Amino acid sequence: MTDLQRAGAALCDWFDENMRPLPWRKNREPYPIWVSEVMLQQTRVETVIGYFERFMVRFPTVQSLAAARRDEVFKLWEGLGYYRRAEYLLKGAQYVVAQLGGVFPRSARELERIPGIGAYTAGAIASMAFGERVAAVDGNVLRVTARLAAYHDPVDLPGTRAKAGEISLAMMPEGRAWSHTQAMMELGACICLPKHPRCNLCPVQDACRAFDMGLEQTLPVKGARKKQLEVQRDVYMITDGRRILLRRRPDEGLLRGMWEFPGEEEAERGFLAGFTVRRRERAVSVRHVFTHRIWQMQGWWVEVEPCDAPEGCCWADEGKLAALALPTAMAAFRTFAAARLGGGN
Repeated sequence: MTDLQRAGAALCDWFDENMRPLPWRKNREPYPIWVSEVMLQQTRVETVIGYFERFMVRFPTVQSLAAARRDEVFKLWEGLGYYRRAEYLLKGAQYVVAQLGGVFPRSARELERIPGIGAYTAGAIASMAFGERVAAVDGNVLRVTARLAAYHDPVDLPGTRAKAGEISLAMMPEGRAWSHTQAMMELGACICLPKHPRCNLCPVQDACRAFDMGLEQTLPVKGARKKQLEVQRDVYMITDGRRILLRRRPDEGLLRGMWEFPGEEEAERGFLAGFTVRRRERAVSVRHVFTHRIWQMQGWWVEVEPCDAPEGCCWADEGKLAALALPTAMAAFRTFAAARLGGGN
């Protein structure tokens, strides 16, 4: 048995005794594993738990999700961010039901044919639901393997991801794919932390070259981070006194298909010229940080004469404003608008 194989066995034993009681670990069905893995991308476990539980109550099967309206899926996803994940979940569920008879393929290769399922998610589902001997390489696994092998290749390179997968597979004990895949993630999430690894608690410390070399604080190596683009935006909360105007974003680009308050794009096209404006005042200012950009938003409260909603928009009373799914970037504006509507302006 190699050092990596011994480390893999020790890691699985550690996980079986110390795993966190997370709701998606209650069974090994592919559908809840898929939902949880999509939610966990770019999002902390503590945040995901409540969303996962609510989502599974409303959509307990892939068939129920496939039959859902996009707005309803987005509403349950509201506040979780990265809304394209929700859209791909819906499209993937529709594909599984329409093209595969509601049955998930049992191999990672076949799972990747489902819209929105990439190599990592396919590997996670295949190994955890079906026991396939395949790696699932996320950020935690990249960090763990970089330290175990003490390699200095930047972890954001495709070749490094492939190397991490090879190390993970070399560690995987026969017949323990479910435990191993989650153990690698658990180790990265709870012990092999990015800034302050808890090496004294690590079940694979004896096999860790970075620990032996005193490099646990400097590995893994990350590539140069792109500077976030900062964008100034105006946001218009347009009201006729009883309702607030919302527009649906185009079905492409950032936050596609979601509802929001009109912005400067509409203003530049003469959008406000279509209303009889009674009053306009500066309102709440909001800064929202996305992965690659920052929105500095100035909100405007604009009172207009009642009229029909422009194309692509709708009027929303307090109830509808609360019911529609808006991105987190719009949350402060919705709170402000709801308070104004409830207070009669």
